[in-house]
Amino acid sequence: MRTEDLLDHPDTSRARLATFLGLPPTSVAGLTAPTTGYAALHAASLKAANAQPMNAETRALGERFFRADLDRLAKLIPSAAWQGSTVVNAAEIAGAVTAHFRKE
Repeated sequence: MRTEDLLDHPDTSRARLATFLGLPPTSVAGLTAPTTGYAALHAASLKAANAQPMNAETRALGERFFRADLDRLAKLIPSAAWQGSTVVNAAEIAGAVTAHFRKE
């Protein structure tokens, strides 16, 4: 389950999580829903931390380090749009994995 789903769709996410865990559904009545979506919270945290883009050498090192794992993942999820990509984009990978499992 993605943090984005928990923040952006708390009712649906809570129900899915309860079902997955074999727990009875719980009411969210009385709970305050988030007023800000994940993307906005993430952007604000990056701005507050004065986060800088990843160093190109660090990115290249990470791509080499994780390439074998990404290739194995691509075999498990052959429809992934990122398959064979030379750029590791976590958001695209997460989206492809989520889309794959939502089909099942």
